Amino acid sequence: ANHPEIFQGVEGVIGEGGRSQTGAGGKLLWWGIEVAQKRPLWLEVATSGRGGHGAGLNPESANHQLVQGLARLLGEPPRWRVTPPVRDYSRAIAPLQNERWRRVFSNIDGVIAEGGPKEFLMPGMANLFLDTVQVTVLRGGERINVVPERSSALLDVRLLPDTDSAAFLANVKSRLGKDFEVKVLVTAPPSAPSPASGRLYEAIARVLKPDGPVVPTFIAGFTDSRFFRERGIPAYGLSPFKLSPDDSKGIHGTDERIPLAEIDRGVERMRRILQIYTGP
Repeated sequence: ANHPEIFQGVEGVIGEGGRSQTGAGGKLLWWGIEVAQKRPLWLEVATSGRGGHGAGLNPESANHQLVQGLARLLGEPPRWRVTPPVRDYSRAIAPLQNERWRRVFSNIDGVIAEGGPKEFLMPGMANLFLDTVQVTVLRGGERINVVPERSSALLDVRLLPDTDSAAFLANVKSRLGKDFEVKVLVTAPPSAPSPASGRLYEAIARVLKPDGPVVPTFIAGFTDSRFFRERGIPAYGLSPFKLSPDDSKGIHGTDERIPLAEIDRGVERMRRILQIYTGP
């Protein structure tokens, strides 16, 4: 944002965000190269009220207002929709599925209706079709018999690629109510997906394809790739490690881990990618 001149002439970026999809027996189903992602809208919301002793009747306390406002926000019916990057991702993985899921992913627009999916979806798939609001931190009071004068919450909002963030934020404020303060902590504008082509993408695919198909992937998280895509620089999320479902369960956990042998294999894959990319 402050020194775009540093990145003049950059052809592409490799960062986090990719994944390896494995099935039964640890068989690699495909390599997912992240080319598009959801956008963050992290918010701090706060409200104030009359403090006092917990023994008194105080229905308009800050804590009560916070709980009621969040209930109004979370009670809004979700609106499901298929965005172009998710449609492309679904079509890319469709041929790699069994018959049932091949039909679902091939006809994702027919499966996803505004009020919800018409068929059962795989766990975690809902995130690909919804703007989500998750309350992650609550702050308000430290003693059971004391009513605090101020309460707040942190909201982890993840937006679909083309969601109007200003309109979404206005709706959040409206649902919470006039007595709430809303502060934007992190936001990101829309940006085009990185192309599943070009010298860098082809170098990645060339190294990974011997172990399994390579698929341009959409993720429900967000990474620093967004900063480069906003400036027209292709960025690719890559995890060059073949991980089993058990290995992946620990991601973001206190016991996050990866097999030592797979670290070595992943480093070698990355080395080969750079050799191919920079070679004649």
